[in-house]
Amino acid sequence: MKATAVSPGIAIGKVFLLKKIEVESLQKYSNSMEKELSILEKALEKSALELQELIETSGAKLGKDDAEIFQAHLMILQDDEFVQTVRDHIESEKLCAAYAVMKTADEFYIQFMNIEDEYIRERAADVKDVGMRVVKSILGTGTGLEAMPDGSVIVARELSPSDTASMDSQKVCGIITEGGGRTSHAAIIARNLGIPAIVGAAGITEQVETGSFIVFDGESGEVFIRPDEKIIQRYEKIKISRENYKKLLMQFKDKKTFTDWDQEEKTQK
Repeated sequence: MKATAVSPGIAIGKVFLLKKIEVESLQKYSNSMEKELSILEKALEKSALELQELIETSGAKLGKDDAEIFQAHLMILQDDEFVQTVRDHIESEKLCAAYAVMKTADEFYIQFMNIEDEYIRERAADVKDVGMRVVKSILGTGTGLEAMPDGSVIVARELSPSDTASMDSQKVCGIITEGGGRTSHAAIIARNLGIPAIVGAAGITEQVETGSFIVFDGESGEVFIRPDEKIIQRYEKIKISRENYKKLLMQFKDKKTFTDWDQEEKTQK
C-alpha cells in the first residue's frame, strides 16, 4: 500500500486503531424529554469546562494555532442557534440527547460546507469535533487514546484537534489517516511534534486491528501491514541510518564554516 507522505521518519510498531462513534450505533428515541434535556445541559457544561482547560494548556503543548482552534470550538458550543437546534430536535422529535447532538452537528456541517467563504467552510470540521465531544460527554467515554500503549502507530479515519490534544505524543511512533492531505490537522501536528505520518491511506482502518504490526515510511509513503521479519529488519536499518545522518548534520549546525578563500586571506594576514 502507498499513501501520501506528510511527516518524515520511519515508524515501526503496533497499531492503535482509533474508532469513531457512528450515529447508527446511538439510541435514537427517548420517552422522557425532560431527562434528555437535563442530560444535554450537563454535557454542555462539562464540554465547556474541558474546552476552557484545553485553551489554557494546548498552547504550550501543540502551539498557538491549536489554542485558537479550541477557542472557536467553545464559541460553537455556546452558540445559541446550535444549542437551540439540539433542544428542538429533542422536544419535537423525542430524540435522545446524543442522537440530537450528532444530527445537529451533521446539519450545521452541511450548511457550512455550502458557504462560499473559505474560512467558514474550514469551521465545518470544528462543528463535527464539537458535536463528538458533547456526545462522548453524554456517553461517558473518552477519545479512546487514553489507553494507548508506548510505541503505538495511531490508525484512524481522521484525527481531530480534540484527538491530538488528548494523545500522549511520547507514546506515538507514527500516525496514519485515511483522509486528509499535507495541510490537514493531523499532518501539521505530526510535523510540529516530529512524528512520522502519512495520510490518504484509503481503507486502512478496515485492514488492521489494534495490536497488529505495521511499518511505514513518512518520506516515501510506503506502508507494510503485518510485515515479515525481512521488511522489519530492512526498515530498522534505514531508520538507524537516517537518525545517524541527522545527528551528523546537527553537529555542524552551529559551527562556522570556512572556504579556501577565507583560509588564504587568514594566512596572508
